[in-house]
Amino acid sequence: MVETRIGLGLIGAGDVVQRFYLPALAARPRFRLAAIASATGKTAGALAARHDIGAVCDSAAALIARADVDAVAICTPPDRQPAIAGAALAAGKHVLVEKPLAATYAAAADLIAAAERSSGVLYYTFNNRLREENQHLTTRVLGGALGTLACLDVEWLRAKPVRTEAWCRDPARAGGGVLADLGSHLIMIALGLVPGRTRFSARCTLQRRTGDPEAPEDLAIADVTIDGRLPLLLKAGWGMALDRPAIVTLRAFGRDGMATNLDYDGPKADGYGAVLDRFAAHLEADRQPDLGIVDDAARLLQALYDAARTGAAVVGRFRGGTWS
Repeated sequence: MVETRIGLGLIGAGDVVQRFYLPALAARPRFRLAAIASATGKTAGALAARHDIGAVCDSAAALIARADVDAVAICTPPDRQPAIAGAALAAGKHVLVEKPLAATYAAAADLIAAAERSSGVLYYTFNNRLREENQHLTTRVLGGALGTLACLDVEWLRAKPVRTEAWCRDPARAGGGVLADLGSHLIMIALGLVPGRTRFSARCTLQRRTGDPEAPEDLAIADVTIDGRLPLLLKAGWGMALDRPAIVTLRAFGRDGMATNLDYDGPKADGYGAVLDRFAAHLEADRQPDLGIVDDAARLLQALYDAARTGAAVVGRFRGGTWS
């Protein structure tokens, strides 16, 4: 019996596709690269020639319309992703979306609602949660090794500055600056450690080196209280003066001890392979993942930006949900 492969279409042909998706897909014969699309088709054509991709398209719509495409991976600026994902779901395709899902919470919530009404699977590319060192921390916390959680402290500081693409420097298109970029990963990891969450209070400070209030922020410092008792401290920065390329430290404190991602000293990968494996598993089971945690992450991200803008705490409720 010949196993049916998943015909995958890549929408976008930029840095994340070239550095992460193509190497991970090359090691996963469960997927067949059916097509790739970019704005003019030029970049997509160059990649297709090098990576044995079936077809080249000059628009997302053309790729979605192909009968040999079962699923699409959307790697475009966040402001474009909801419309593309919605069109793919409406066409009966399965969808994998890069983070953040959208440039605003409202757009993310609308996409999640559409996915939960559709027959297609919507999955999310928060790859850092699936890195081995972060899974090690998650397993310890959720397994009860620390007892009742008392505090979460997460940070991701990077020497590399904001990317040079025009959309990366436009918060309206990117969904923000470093908080949306690196901070969204931290939020997803932290919320995954608190599956019973119900409400939050959030404060946030943003700093921009240029002083231009319309520019993406370079440093974000957030203080969140979950369910009135659990503090979550978050720091994300790029273009930092570091003695190494990046500092990523996740610490969980409980009544019975503490744990950190730095406790892990085994083999490590970037998490994209694990994302693709989970996406394939959901497609094969024809099962929509729990999207509540994605909604909660987008909701908290929006609250942090609102808190930074107003200078006041923003309170809200979580929908709830776990990783799947």
